Parts: sequence; structure tokens; C-alpha cells
Amino acid sequence: PTGNYFLSFARLSPPKRVDIIVDTFLQMPEQNLILTYGKNDPMKDEILSKIKWKDNIKAIESPNDTDLITLIQGALATIYIPIDEDFGMSPVESMACGTPVIGVNEWGLRETIVQDKTGKLLQVENLKQVIQDTPKEEWESMKEDCILRARDFSLDAFEKKLKSSLLIKS
Repeated sequence: PTGNYFLSFARLSPPKRVDIIVDTFLQMPEQNLILTYGKNDPMKDEILSKIKWKDNIKAIESPNDTDLITLIQGALATIYIPIDEDFGMSPVESMACGTPVIGVNEWGLRETIVQDKTGKLLQVENLKQVIQDTPKEEWESMKEDCILRARDFSLDAFEKKLKSSLLIKS
């Protein structure tokens, strides 16, 4: 079952823009955010101090793979808004768990996220609006499409495309 939270599991570093996600949730105390971080993440101290006494934002240090999968599966959506990401694995991992992605409408995320089927592509400044305007039921309705979309990026799919490409050229 889907929980009542959004999840960010990107590294706490400037190019990942998790600070913007945190600032957005600080403006929405009625919305819950869980973020994960690594012991050596460059913005760890800054972000943890911002959320220290905030009830709606929880930080979890380095969850193991099983716990991370559980967090992803329980989220309404994951949030991934990096700067100029060529291809991020995080959105595909999220979709493989049946969880839609709120992603920045830039670079590689345009190739992985299908608007309103596997998540929402947005401009960073619209993050708050998308979270507030999208009902829980809409996020939940994307589960099957997310799983199907993630299969497009599986090793099997890659192998089939590669073999097909080689056959066409020969």
C-alpha cells in the first residue's frame, strides 16, 4: 500500500537539487517527505540542520537495499530534479517499484518519464504546485504503467534492441 509521503533518494549535493526539494516541503507542512543520504554527502549538514525540528521531513542515513526498495514502494512518488542529468537510474528504479516520478523536464528524464503515465515532468519552480494539485489517487493509478515502462530499460530489452540493430546493419 502507498504511504502518505514523497521520497527523495538522490545524493545531497548541489547538482541533485535536494535542497530545493527540502525548501519546497518546508513551505508545505501538510505534505510529508522522506529523504535518504549518505554519510559523506556534501550538503548533508546543511540540509539536516534545515529540517531538524520539522515533523513533515524525515532523513534516513544510507538505508540498505531492502529498506530502500520498501521506501520507494511506499512513496506516493519519488522526486528527482537534478541539473543536466544525461540518464538517471533513480527514476527507472522508482518505476520498477511501481512508483511514479516527479522529475525535472530536462535531458535524460524526458526519455524515461512518460508525462501523466509514469510521473510528472516539470520546471523546478512548479514542484510545489504539482505536489499540491495531484491527488493521491492519480499517483496510485500510475503503478502498472511505471512497472511496464521500467521494463523498457531492462537488460533483456537492451539485449533485444542491440541484437535487432546488429541484424539490420548486417
